[in-house]
Amino acid sequence: MVVAVADAAVRLNVDTMVGDPRQASGSGLEERVVAAARARLARWGLQKTTIDDIAREAGCSRATIYRAFPGGRRQILMEVVSSERDRFACEFARAVAGADSLEELCTRALAVGARFVLLNPVLTNLLAHEPERVLPYLAFDRLSPLLEEVHRICGWAFEPYLGPDGSAEACEWLARLVLSYALHPSEHVDLTRDEDVVRFVRLHVLPGLELLREADRGEQVRSHGHVTSHGSGDLDEGGADVHQ
Repeated sequence: MVVAVADAAVRLNVDTMVGDPRQASGSGLEERVVAAARARLARWGLQKTTIDDIAREAGCSRATIYRAFPGGRRQILMEVVSSERDRFACEFARAVAGADSLEELCTRALAVGARFVLLNPVLTNLLAHEPERVLPYLAFDRLSPLLEEVHRICGWAFEPYLGPDGSAEACEWLARLVLSYALHPSEHVDLTRDEDVVRFVRLHVLPGLELLREADRGEQVRSHGHVTSHGSGDLDEGGADVHQ
């Protein structure tokens, strides 16, 4: 199914999804080169993306690219990753703005995350045609850096509801869900459809997060009680009130 989606994206003109590199936002050469690399990756993947290919896509020379990116292809690819991360951060912030409940926040967060991953032409193409380039970074023993980055980008939105620890767990949970459906699509759940996301959050996400919220509230009550019970008087080393 992933292969079919990727091929369909190419047939529907990937350029409309990644944009014309020569019309990239900002007038700088660096932005143009990064946009060109992204377009090339979406269309042809990593193996068939060389410095010469990127130069042609960006409308500049190979020498010009090396002046802007002395690290060559590797540096450009890292910049593509960085630009995608920044793009997701912006899309996430816009999507969750105004969410006034944990359920609405989870629904918006899962929807934007799923669409960003499942409809991303670069990632879709790589998973379909060069999975060996991506899957090692999604293995359980190498997933921590990605999960930490998701929490860094998204954690602030969940913290008012779940506290710092609960926020990290929520971000990890949602990220793992999106990756799971990206790697193993379901015939019954389509996380790019709003109605499916709403139902999925209510049935499978919110109950677990409500337990996290209750746990966080219980911890706050215990911490407050600990402070109160020891703050009413001065105690000596044996626990007796020295004012008695």
